[in-house]
Amino acid sequence: MQTRSLAAAGGALVALGLSLLALRSAAARPAPVATDFTCLAPALPAPAPPATDIAQSLDTPPLSRPLGSSARSLARAARRSPEMEVGEALRLTNFQLRTAALASALAAWAATDAGAALVWLDQHPAEDTALLAQAIGEGLAADPAATPFALAYLAQDRELGSLLAGALVRTLAAQGKATAAVRLARAHPEGWAHEWATVAFANLAYEDAATALEALAAVGDPALRRTTAAAIIAGWAERDPAELARHAAVFSAPAEHRAARATALEKWRQRDPAAAALFAATLLPRG
Repeated sequence: MQTRSLAAAGGALVALGLSLLALRSAAARPAPVATDFTCLAPALPAPAPPATDIAQSLDTPPLSRPLGSSARSLARAARRSPEMEVGEALRLTNFQLRTAALASALAAWAATDAGAALVWLDQHPAEDTALLAQAIGEGLAADPAATPFALAYLAQDRELGSLLAGALVRTLAAQGKATAAVRLARAHPEGWAHEWATVAFANLAYEDAATALEALAAVGDPALRRTTAAAIIAGWAERDPAELARHAAVFSAPAEHRAARATALEKWRQRDPAAAALFAATLLPRG
């Protein structure tokens, strides 16, 4: 099997985790739930367009109606198995196009049977294994049993399992399932702790800052705690900088407290300069 690259992690993974927050801030805010902090609802996929050309009128006998192209496409799609989709992708001669098609087919396959998709990947070492393992991780997010499956696979194959689970962390966080993402982040393999924590906790804080703070209290490693606190501050500031500014004292470590206040005020000034300035004035010492 070809060498499996872990280069997709590191700075690129951290940047992706933070870019999710940027995308969410541009979208409309979801309705608040009955907690101290509101929860971001996952985006829903656009509905498929109706096949309007299947029947032109109810008066036309079924055998006399022409079968439209949309109906034929739907019929073909209904007959295709995941194996057939992957097989079609393999027939592409351009390596980049074939890899992209395989990634899409394996992600769809993983949504219903990630184990079978991984077996196929193991039997085809000539393909881009690292990228396709991540595609399977992305598709796996649709499975309610995604987290235990990823943890079990991670225990069996640390290398490919890291790629799959890392992609799953990112996808769960992007879909508003940050609690599941955090569970995976806590099971990180060596070398992935800070990247996974950044993605998972930034998104968890965007969803539910109170839960993120509870999770922070359980982080014992000092370096990982700094990473986790920074991710929570970034996610909370993106969600509600005014709230973070007023509650920055929940970060007991002086450095975290200062970072929370500074980050919150900077983001707040971008959204409401007058209100941010008024609050900042209350922090100045009075002589």
